[in-house]
Amino acid sequence: MKEFLSDSIEIKMKTHIYLLLFFVFMLMFIKINPKADTHNNNDKQEIVSHDSMVVITYIANEGFFISYSGKKILIDALFPQQNLNYPAPTAELLSQMETAQPPFDNIDLILATHIHPDHFNKNSVTRCLLNNPGAVFISTPQVIELMKMDSENYDVIRNRVKTVILEPQESALVTFNGIEVKIFRTMHSAGNMRDQNQMYLISIEDKKIFHEGDSDGKFETFSNLGLEKENIDIALVHAWFVFEPVNRKIINEYLKPNQLVLMHIANNELDSYFNRIDEIKKYFPNVTIFRNSLEYKSFK
Repeated sequence: MKEFLSDSIEIKMKTHIYLLLFFVFMLMFIKINPKADTHNNNDKQEIVSHDSMVVITYIANEGFFISYSGKKILIDALFPQQNLNYPAPTAELLSQMETAQPPFDNIDLILATHIHPDHFNKNSVTRCLLNNPGAVFISTPQVIELMKMDSENYDVIRNRVKTVILEPQESALVTFNGIEVKIFRTMHSAGNMRDQNQMYLISIEDKKIFHEGDSDGKFETFSNLGLEKENIDIALVHAWFVFEPVNRKIINEYLKPNQLVLMHIANNELDSYFNRIDEIKKYFPNVTIFRNSLEYKSFK
């Protein structure tokens, strides 16, 4: 009887040891798993700026909140739900950005690539500027003309609203609030020659983030911009770029980013991109696709 009890105790002790080792292993796996860099986050208080990491938070469609080294940027993020084909910020999130609630307080730059309502809304941008008195807004001449129609509020913010008149494939370099932005003028996608598009290369200290907007995606457009010399850290481009040979060539020969983020994915196409993620990673191993608003990723 004593021998049986002794064996039973020994078995229980071994079981506890195995369980302990299992949990230790799982904790180590979670810590080193690279997916831990991407966070599906719906808690606004958890989105923070890091001095040593570029944090890109997905807002909707082509809208992002970028933070690095104490600087904060909103790009193509301020618009209400108007087009059911593409994602838009919720009313609550839009209000949070417009009223400068953390983490969207003390914004340094607000950028809009073009005038379309799934990228820009003049009332939302104006409210965000009024509540972020240090922020500067950069966009196309078309966008600025639309904002001027709100004469009462525009007079308050006019000194912080900036544009550069460029012809297609021309560029200009500007610096505001310690952030350097190179502006590239292109034609809009799908043969739209009426609406101006601007691509942005944002430089914060040692990091460079490129946002394509809605460019025409033509090889000859990118071949004359000198982007291949810029040492881009993170490029945000149309999702369909990864499936078209010409656009893959643009990424590989001209953008050459260390990290690639796909954007402007229709609501009914998102699942198909995730279903083809293995195929995409054959071409671009360091690719990121965000599924949910306020999901974010930290980049070294």
